[in-house]
Amino acid sequence: MTARLKAVLEAYGADPAKWPKDERAALLAIARAEDFAEARAIDQMLGLATRPPLPPDFEARMMARLPSNVVPFKLRWTAALPLAASLALGIYLGALDLGYDTDDISGVAAAMDYSEDEAT
Repeated sequence: MTARLKAVLEAYGADPAKWPKDERAALLAIARAEDFAEARAIDQMLGLATRPPLPPDFEARMMARLPSNVVPFKLRWTAALPLAASLALGIYLGALDLGYDTDDISGVAAAMDYSEDEAT
């Protein structure tokens, strides 16, 4: 079994209809019957699992239980927008070569130079 066939079986299961279309024919050509055994067993086990039914008013009840200071997801991106803009600006400015000494990124040497200039 090739590494790619093993990865596809682990990710998509033993049913070739669920495999990526562009790789399906090539993988079926190299697959052997014994390659499918473990994937079929996992598929059967997952098939036995059931999803519990949710009550029709589930979402409304969950939203009602949220604390009043929690903003719904639709509005959260407006809070993240300034943070993303400041991150982008920081990356842009950090990429610029402003001629600063990169050996002392803490700024201690610059502070010492400044304090010595003020003392004299």
